[in-house]
Amino acid sequence: MRSALWSKFASGHKLLSLLFFAAAVVPFVFGALYNGHITLGSNRLGKSTVLLYAVGLIGTAAVILLSAVLGEVSFKPLSQLINGVKWIGRHSFNYMAVHVPIKGFIAVVLAKLLHTNSEAISETPWQALVVYVLSLIASTVIVAIIELIKERFKTKPAADSAERAV
Repeated sequence: MRSALWSKFASGHKLLSLLFFAAAVVPFVFGALYNGHITLGSNRLGKSTVLLYAVGLIGTAAVILLSAVLGEVSFKPLSQLINGVKWIGRHSFNYMAVHVPIKGFIAVVLAKLLHTNSEAISETPWQALVVYVLSLIASTVIVAIIELIKERFKTKPAADSAERAV
């Protein structure tokens, strides 16, 4: 219900939604950079817990509005990108399942290459961005492989299943 309200607002006010998104990016980026490294699993919430949640809410609202606006875009050059983002959204459960070990592996490899530790990689914004982008790419490849395997071994319903029940 709520996402329908966001979608209805965004579709009726595309320019306003895009302006809100652009205005939200600035406090989101600077707030996240100021707050520092967070790890929810280790209860490290950065310099300020209030800032963590404020940045999270701003980012969530911005992404929902942007998604609602992009969902209605019919501009051909963007359609492939939008279809890719929709594919990621449809397979988000698989992404959530594989992204943590992939991110950890990539952080360890990058740390070895830079002669540091993975903790330092996570705390440096630009190195963390590299880990994020590589994790997204690797997760996409692995999720695509999982989907191919699922499709390959998908069982087809038998036409005579009603006869077997008798």
